Amino acid sequence: MREKLPTPKLAFGINETAFALSLGRTKVYALINEGALRTIKIGGRRLITANSISELLDQTEGGSGDA
Repeated sequence: MREKLPTPKLAFGINETAFALSLGRTKVYALINEGALRTIKIGGRRLITANSISELLDQTEGGSGDA
């Protein structure tokens, strides 16, 4: 029998993003307003794409670390 592999998450809520990045919700909203994090809206829910989070980390990796 094949073992079922977990499906990676493609988008995260504000709280999940804050937790994943070890930031507060206010900073996540600031990053969204600055255009550093891209969001999508599905229904009434604002989600941050996993690609957007990865790109933010890639951009800050070699820099000052200030997100």
